[in-house]
Amino acid sequence: MAKVTTFCSSLHSTCGLKEAFEGQYGANRSIPSAVSTRWNSTLRLVEAVTDLDPQSLNTLLEAQGHKGLCLSAKEWSQLKELVEMLAPVLPATDLTQGENVVPKCGFALVLSLNSHLNSMLNTTRRLAGFVKALQKSLQRRFRGIFANVRMDDSAQPAGDLPFGDMVST
Repeated sequence: MAKVTTFCSSLHSTCGLKEAFEGQYGANRSIPSAVSTRWNSTLRLVEAVTDLDPQSLNTLLEAQGHKGLCLSAKEWSQLKELVEMLAPVLPATDLTQGENVVPKCGFALVLSLNSHLNSMLNTTRRLAGFVKALQKSLQRRFRGIFANVRMDDSAQPAGDLPFGDMVST
């Protein structure tokens, strides 16, 4: 992740690298700036980088004297998995940050994200521990929702758990 954010910072602050990038990928192709205030802007940045061809990007970085920013096949694979894992969280974040969020929508989003993380456990090769930790955190934070749909075997009544209020349909 550090290599990607450093590359993006250099891309936006170094004329030579920016010109070489535009020469390689075209003037209309861009990488978002690294913004540390919002997690989703960092994910969009990583997504834009992983949409590039890894070999041509590494060749460009080497030619511009940034060999230390070249990504190995393992690093590239990890970044691709990270983007795949967190992709559904982007629209969920945008949707729940609105002013008129319907509670049922949040309920469905939590269950959908949990389902996505379950499927990622079967497909991820490099980030299984991260997927498990993220899923465990989701289930702990929204334990009441999981208890209400009988996905949590809690001894506590669902109403006593975080987000345990019943949602009427």
